[in-house]
Amino acid sequence: MDNIKENILKRIVLLNPPGDRIYLRDYYCSKVSKANYINQPTDLLIQSGILKDYELTVIDCIADRIGIDECMQKISEIDPYAIIFISGAVSFNEDIAFLRRVAKKTSALLIGSGDVFMEMGDNILKKYSFIDCCILDFTTKDILNYLDGRDADNMIYRKGGKIIIGPKVSKEFDIPIPRHDLFRSRNYAFPFVRKEPFTTVLISYGCPFKCQFCVMGRLNYKIRSNDAIIEELKYIKKLGIDEIYFNDQTFGVNKKIANSLLRRMIPLKLSWTCYWRVDLTDEKTLVLMKKAGCHTIMYGVESGNQDVLDRNSKGITKQQIISAFKLCRKHGIRTAATFILGLPGDNEESCEETIRFALEIRCDYASFNTPVPRMGTELRRLAIKQGLVNAEKYVMDQSGNYVIMGNENMTAAEIKKARDEAIRRFYFRPSYILKRLFGIRNFVELKNHLKNGFIVLFK
Repeated sequence: MDNIKENILKRIVLLNPPGDRIYLRDYYCSKVSKANYINQPTDLLIQSGILKDYELTVIDCIADRIGIDECMQKISEIDPYAIIFISGAVSFNEDIAFLRRVAKKTSALLIGSGDVFMEMGDNILKKYSFIDCCILDFTTKDILNYLDGRDADNMIYRKGGKIIIGPKVSKEFDIPIPRHDLFRSRNYAFPFVRKEPFTTVLISYGCPFKCQFCVMGRLNYKIRSNDAIIEELKYIKKLGIDEIYFNDQTFGVNKKIANSLLRRMIPLKLSWTCYWRVDLTDEKTLVLMKKAGCHTIMYGVESGNQDVLDRNSKGITKQQIISAFKLCRKHGIRTAATFILGLPGDNEESCEETIRFALEIRCDYASFNTPVPRMGTELRRLAIKQGLVNAEKYVMDQSGNYVIMGNENMTAAEIKKARDEAIRRFYFRPSYILKRLFGIRNFVELKNHLKNGFIVLFK
């Protein structure tokens, strides 16, 4: 749609499209949910604050199990000016088929956000004429310029019969408070929460570290002010929500700023989970995190082999990993470790080393994954160069439900075998099962453990 239509009714739908599976299309990551895990879509949540002057409706077909026909009916009843949707490599073919159908039934602008647009947004607009625009940074206010018919940075859009690629110039992360009141589905779930309901908060965007397998280090890292974060957390408390999932890729990069924020969070009496790095972990900050309500920290460990860590630019050492997990145990904070089996440099021996290391560091939870050549990553560039993946292949599942590629030492089948062996050896230990059962503190945790345990057993 070349001409922005006159903004009269100002109705906008924030859409998480329907899908055949429980797709997580969130913050440039897309995968099939591995367990009890459906958080509020971060892209749409942030946009809800930026678009606060519009009449907003959230349709989350994944969380609320809304099918294609029901979703179409809801959109028809709203008759929106624009639909801002999220898509992902895991579900792109399904998403496009659905959006084609939407375009035939409505004149609404179709505006996308997601991992597929980061690398090939202009090609998508060239190929699919019913997609009007894609957002390259959902934390900016450029969408307002686009909706008003003005030139917009950090976006790709149609204008005058041409496809315009707006420059990526955003360095500030200053947004209105997101409309958490619009994202209150009872079906949102996160495996580590201790209270319900919960919501998702974003303190920083991108990541200053450059792991080869992750796209976040290729984004423009920026952080919100502590005043803005505290204001949002107080608003969340007024909604009756005490549980937070901080979806930052790396919490507390700047220790001085982070520690100041943590001190201000203590009186709020929140309960929360975050991602952190082992090389940032120190006892002073950890104690403040505990006092501020942190009960679970997720760490990207990736490998138990130092050569593999170094080759993939992880920037951490095994000793730092051991020390961080030991500190968390000392202060009673649960840990979840993520691993990737089959990274460049991995072989059967190093995968075995990683499995043994997962047991050695005594993490409370472990997520064993396989390499995914995500859009915009160095891993993808190398995989294409080595012929391990087709450059045209962009439908992929980051959860590792199926293995996309092998490496120079292992076939995809061998990597899958190592991943399955890791899951079996970690989760089916009698001592581990008893520890988890005796560690349950309330009904919410009991429900989450039962759901997650059933899914692991079933898979």
